[in-house]
Amino acid sequence: GGAIADAQDDDASTPATVNVTAAQLRMEAVTGIGSAGHAIETSVGVLAARASGNGAGTFVAETDGVTLGTVAAVTVNRVGLDGGIADQADSDSLSGFQGGANGIASFSNGGNLVIAQAFTVPAGAHLLLQSAGTLDVNATVSTGTGSITLLATGDLRFGAAGKAITTGGTIDIESLAGSVTMAHGAVAQTNGGNIRVAAAADITVGLLDARTAQDRADGTLADQSAWGAVSIKAGGAVHDNALETAVDVYASQLRLHAGSSVASGAERLETEAIVLSARATTGGVFLSDATALE
Repeated sequence: GGAIADAQDDDASTPATVNVTAAQLRMEAVTGIGSAGHAIETSVGVLAARASGNGAGTFVAETDGVTLGTVAAVTVNRVGLDGGIADQADSDSLSGFQGGANGIASFSNGGNLVIAQAFTVPAGAHLLLQSAGTLDVNATVSTGTGSITLLATGDLRFGAAGKAITTGGTIDIESLAGSVTMAHGAVAQTNGGNIRVAAAADITVGLLDARTAQDRADGTLADQSAWGAVSIKAGGAVHDNALETAVDVYASQLRLHAGSSVASGAERLETEAIVLSARATTGGVFLSDATALE
């Protein structure tokens, strides 16, 4: 019913003391798991964590690669007074990585990170997932009114089932030294909040949807001026997924900046925006807006 705390004040140390080493780890607490500057250091294969109290934070630092997924109930032998043993287990499986409402869920790792299980951070809580290697989003990560930040030193990849969704915050997606690739079907979606996608190399756009929930549900442009703005900045090229013609970006304002080209004559980037600004340093800009630009 309380917190899980790190006994070592060594987050800035290299290396920090690892608190838990296991194939799979599940952590549940009410008032918090770790804290800012005092993360729980782990070396595990699969992780699930949840802090459920209002304002509670979850802070975990993984030493190498990990999958955020589902960990089943852990069963141990409970030794009785008579010397006998009986099974003792948590009540059920635990999935995802969550802080409490109005809190934060902050995860960093020293290797590659895979999101294999959908999870939702409660209303008001923010989500930070940071990888020193690659980051693969293969399921839906969502928040209520909180914002989402996904950072990777290497490539940041959304599979076809990968989604980042917030109903009241913004979305920030960046690869510091690689590419951002969104498969056809991948989505970054807000409720009128801004979306930023940046990469040192190329960006392949899936669906960046900054519409209001009402306009999205109604399929209209009635309140387009209230949609969020979208920024796409690539050190290399910006690509559209091949052989699809659906709108890739919904925004009130759209900013595109590429070190080489933005899309191509054969595969244009489909947009729906009021105001658009685009620059390609060494190549062309190929766009198709669904209605009309100002």
